[in-house]
Amino acid sequence: TVLEGISFSGTNVLYLFPNFDSATQRIGEFDLETIRRISELPFVEGAFPQVKVGNEARTLTGQSEANAMGVYPRYFQVYRITLSEGRMFDDRDIQEHANVCLLGGDIALKLFGASSPIGKKLRFGSGLYEVIGVVRPPKRPIHIGRPVEIYIPLPTLLRQEEKLVISSAEVWVKQGYAGEPNEQVLEAAAGDPSKKVLFQIHD
Repeated sequence: TVLEGISFSGTNVLYLFPNFDSATQRIGEFDLETIRRISELPFVEGAFPQVKVGNEARTLTGQSEANAMGVYPRYFQVYRITLSEGRMFDDRDIQEHANVCLLGGDIALKLFGASSPIGKKLRFGSGLYEVIGVVRPPKRPIHIGRPVEIYIPLPTLLRQEEKLVISSAEVWVKQGYAGEPNEQVLEAAAGDPSKKVLFQIHD
């Protein structure tokens, strides 16, 4: 039963963190280009920066402490997150840094009651967002930290909350891949094989 549960949640998930190189006195740094290089590896199903922030969410009808995460549309596909109403992010939302968000069902109820939140405004942290969708819980378990209640396009969240940084990344290796992905992921993250010491991987 334990092995079945692990297989479902993904034995193929790697967690990438910055590492300190004592020889150069440098520490690895994540940016969107780092994530792009990793996601383009042929055996990678998806690469997701871990950008989460807790703050108060406020609407005209309610308020609640909430946990938000900056994501790309691919995140919903890999975690098999589906809608109960509304729509998902699309590439245009990402490119235009649209001030939109998706809510989990529980936080939607706290903030908007029984009425539909679609098209309504929500203030979270430094940003004012339009709710475009309500999602069901992920069909693949989320591994790290408290549950995500608000999903915001990653470029939008990084722009709105200037002090946020990408502290780590989650890398999904395609099911059935028989190779050893760690070294290639480290090299892609660093952009240079000689600098892969600036990152470390946990599985």
